[in-house]
Amino acid sequence: KKKKKKKKKKKKKKKKKKKKTKKKK
Repeated sequence: KKKKKKKKKKKKKKKKKKKKTKKKK
């Protein structure tokens, strides 16, 4: 019997979006 090699899954990093603050005139 041949042993199957397990592939490691790479985790993707999530980028945080910066919220723009609106300036009041």
